[in-house]
Order: sequence, then structure tokens, then C-alpha cells
Amino acid sequence: MSTRVFRVTDTDVATYAAAVGDRNPLHVDNDFGHRSPYGRPVAHGALVVTLALAALAETTDPMAVRDIRATFRQPTIPGRRYEVDWTVSESEARGRVSFGGIEVVGIRCRLGSVLPWCGPAADEQPRREIPRVLELADLAGDSENTVGKERGTFAVDYPRIAGLVSRVIGGRVPEHVAAVLGWASYWTGMCTPGRDALLVACSIVLHGSGSGAVEFATEEPEVDRRSGLVTLHAGMSCGASADVTVQSLIRESVPGPDAAELANVLPPSEKLDGKTILVVGGSRGLGAAVSLGLASQGARVLVSCTRAPEVLAAASRAYGDRLWPVLADASDGWALSAALPEGPLDGVVLLASPAIPTLPLAPDAVETAAQFMAASTRLMFGPLSVCAPRLRKGATVVMISSEAVLAPPRWWPHYAAAKAAVEGLAEYVARHHPWNVVVVRPPRLWTDLTNTPGGRAVSNPIAPVAADIVSAFSAQDVVAGEVSVLGAAGWGAPWPISSEPAPSEPVSSEPVPSQSLPSKPLPSEPIASPPVSSKSMAGEPIASTPMSSEEVQDAGDRRSEQVLR
Repeated sequence: MSTRVFRVTDTDVATYAAAVGDRNPLHVDNDFGHRSPYGRPVAHGALVVTLALAALAETTDPMAVRDIRATFRQPTIPGRRYEVDWTVSESEARGRVSFGGIEVVGIRCRLGSVLPWCGPAADEQPRREIPRVLELADLAGDSENTVGKERGTFAVDYPRIAGLVSRVIGGRVPEHVAAVLGWASYWTGMCTPGRDALLVACSIVLHGSGSGAVEFATEEPEVDRRSGLVTLHAGMSCGASADVTVQSLIRESVPGPDAAELANVLPPSEKLDGKTILVVGGSRGLGAAVSLGLASQGARVLVSCTRAPEVLAAASRAYGDRLWPVLADASDGWALSAALPEGPLDGVVLLASPAIPTLPLAPDAVETAAQFMAASTRLMFGPLSVCAPRLRKGATVVMISSEAVLAPPRWWPHYAAAKAAVEGLAEYVARHHPWNVVVVRPPRLWTDLTNTPGGRAVSNPIAPVAADIVSAFSAQDVVAGEVSVLGAAGWGAPWPISSEPAPSEPVSSEPVPSQSLPSKPLPSEPIASPPVSSKSMAGEPIASTPMSSEEVQDAGDRRSEQVLR
């Protein structure tokens, strides 16, 4: 068995995007990547397979590769150290790209005689610059945007790919292989399914080698409505002769808070009339539901977020005058303090969290784990430190933890450690400050951080959790000096212990100066009329048998860290 090591950088990802035309925002847009479950842009799956095949070329004639099947299990994060292992027999090569022992991509190649030449290149055609945005109905033929059979030509910038391969890992990949893999990346990420595609597997049966542009013809997409699996078959000729099967899932958009659903478990009232409460991380997911719930009880809610909270604004027409945006990076104490309005606070809800990477307990993961734990703690410690001088005696402080503290998922040692630190901070605050401290341990919820294959299927409703958090502000049975814990009783199933949760790099932050900071008046417009401009923080075969829908659902549940394309 041979082993090679490589790292890709953001520049490498941009180079590959330009070479194959796959400019899907998950790979090249920092803001889009930050809002994904991965917390940052990730590398193209096809780039990773290309690099792995280059490592295989050290021991095997790359022209003798007849079939390729790649299964994508985790995202490839720029900057991390990855290993490529190949085990080669006379007729087959098995490859494994891994990070700290966790398989990222699995590859099987059938070996045979050298491929015949397949003819001259096709004429090149322009590539898309903006990815399609398709839904399952479009792919299933149930809408006006139905996608059918398509034909065309496609070419990669092979010299650029060859230079990238040589620089990152050494070795070489034949032009016809680079072209077919490049087409699979481009077509999946830019055309079908497009922007929201999550690549599951790619199977390539090679019939001939060539050079230059390929001519392709796709069949109508096959859609499994239950699992969301999209299977696309295509044939290629000219620059490469091949049959290609690409399987992907469409990542659905997470809906905003549902005012009617929340009202069913938290009837509107004026219990919190006259109170001012800050919600950190309050523009989407659980935070948006809590913000809406607090407003429905009469509170004035300061919603800390990094961009105008359009999702919350759309759901809060009845309470828009009670919801006020505080546009600031909550991990930056200077920025948050400057953005907060003057005046005392009756409570703070700390719900912000960095995206959660899948990490082993291994040397390669130490730095990423340490960054995650620092970022997670900072999103609690920083806002709480800023709010401390403004919180009234008897104010309520809500801190987000997780049921994962009690039953840590397999690849989340850093997450369990970070949440344990949060609960330790809560005990400190309860003992040394005159506030009512509440720790919330929600089960898995469907949010942007868990919006991965299988994520929705194993998630619980948000409204009951949000309602209980809001109710904590009017609780009467509070014991001074003790931490109240809201657990998952009645909320649904806890985190699955054996699953591999949604990943992404954490948000890194600079230290916050400790001195006091100036404040400024309340924003002039409530969330019902959000600011026009907003700013984000700093700145996802061996045999040509496709995966079944059951296999895909199982893959989503077991390894919800899927690579987009």
C-alpha cells in the first residue's frame, strides 16, 4: 500500500473552479460557504479524486484505468492535511482519501489494457457563469422549469489542471480523465441539479482516451422523491469516450420561523411587556424562533446578527415594531458593544454557534478542534461580558448547550468539550451574579448547521424548544445561585450517538479587548424595515449500478457531512 499526503488551499480551489467552470458558490463564495453547514468554502469533490488518481499514477499506468467509482463521504476543507492510500492488485486499485483516519472519499478503479484513441476533439461551447437553482419538482418534470435530455460540448483547461496536480501532490492525470471528472463537477454544480446539489457518488466507465473538448448527451434525470436522490446518466465521445453516472441530493433551504406553529405552543400575550432582551444569533434557525416568540409576549427584542435578518422579517409582520436588528459580529466585543443601544437589559439569549466540523481524536485534528472550542466559547463569553454591566438584577441569561453533552456523537469530541465549557461558565455566572441562569440542551434541530443529507429526517421541531426558552423569562420557580436546565423531554429524539454530524470549519476570531466600549442609540428602523445593506462576517463505476435510495438515506444519516459536488 502506498501513501501520499496533500493539502489544498483556497487558491487551488479557485484554480480548479476556473479550469473546469464549476464556480458553484460553495467553492468560491466566502459568504455562501459561511452560511452552509461547512462554515466556509470547500474543495470540489472532483478535484480530490483527480489528486488521488495522480498519486495512483506513481505505481500504475493511468492509461490502464478503465472504470472509476468515487463515493463522497466528507467535505475536503482547504488547509487540512489529507492522506491518500492506494492498494493495487492486477485488476483493481482501491483508494482512500482520509483526514485523521476518517474516510473523506473512497475510490475504486478497474484496471485493464491501455485505452484506445477515440478520435478528434469536439468544438468548444461557452460554459455557464451562474449556476442553475433547481428543485426536485423541476427535475421530476412537475414544473415549468422541467429539465430533460441535454446535449453539448465541454472542455477543461488541462494545462492548468496538470500544473495544479503537479504542485499539490505530484504525478499526473491523463487529459481524458481530467475532462470527464471536470464535466461531472461542472454539470452537477452548475447545471443539474445546480447550486444546491450535494454529490453522493460518481461512476465512470471509460471506453477510449482522447484530447480536447468532449461531446456529451445526458438522459432525463431520475428522481427518488422519498430520499431526494437525483441520478443522471450521460454518454461522452470525441475528447473522451465514456459512460458517466452522477448521483446527488438537493440540499433544501431551511425555512424561517413559522408564526402560526409557534403560536400553537406559545399563545401571544403581554407577559414580557416593558422588557428588553438581546438574542445573540437571533436572525435564523432556533434564534429566529426565539426572537419571534419573545416579541409575541410583548418584549422589545434586540436581534444580534451579522446581516439584515430577512428571514425573520418575513415571519414577523405582526411584531415587526418589537424586533430591532443589532448588526455586529457577536464574537467581536468592540463591535457588539458599539452596536447595542443604550439602556439596561432584562435578559440575554446566547444562541450563536460556529459551524461544526467532523473531527477525530487525532493529531491532524488538534488545531481545528482548538479553533472550534475557542470560537464556541467566545460566542458565549464575549456577548455575556459586554452585557454584564447592562443586565438588571434578576435578569434572565439563557445559554445554549446541547443534548450532545450527555450523549456525544461519534466524531464530535470538540463539540462535547465546548458545550461542557459553556455549562461550566453557566455555573460560574449563577454563583457570582444576581441573574437567573438557564442552560438549554436541545435535541437535533433542522437549521443551517445541520442542513445536510439526512439532516431534516432526523431533526426535531423548533417551535417547542423556542417556546420553552421564551417561557423561562416568566418562570416563577427560580432558585438563586442555581442553573436551570431545559432538556429534551417532550422535544423529541436526542442527537444520534453514532451519526457523523454536519461539518464545517469554525469561525476564527481575534481577541476582544477587555476595556469598556462606547454604545450608540437604538437603530432607527425595526426589523420590519431591515437595512438595505448588510455585511457578513469576515469577509457545501466498477459496475455502473447507482446507489439505491435506501443506501443514500443511510449515507445521509451515518455521514451527514456530504461534499457538495
